[in-house]
Amino acid sequence: MAYNIIYKKSVQHDLNKLSRPQADRLLDQIERELSINAAAYPVLKGRFAGLRKYRVGDHRIIFAILGEDVLILSIFTAAIRLSLFEECFGQGRLPLENAAASRFRFE
Repeated sequence: MAYNIIYKKSVQHDLNKLSRPQADRLLDQIERELSINAAAYPVLKGRFAGLRKYRVGDHRIIFAILGEDVLILSIFTAAIRLSLFEECFGQGRLPLENAAASRFRFE
């Protein structure tokens, strides 16, 4: 089944946060993949039940299937966990490593 792709107005703001080549690549992928295979992507759970997600590299596209239309609701960059740890704890060892070293004796 072929779907019509519709973008929520706020998606323009999401795309403005990206470089032009990244935005173009995402839009191409959305148009190519979701227009044909939208129903194949995972359904979210919990309070977002019924919405679906599509991953392109580090980016996540949240969308809903409405009859013959796919409504793109949001595009965001997924955080890389390592960068979050470095941001919280710096480049050195994590606090857990220090706690483990003081709790156990290594020989």
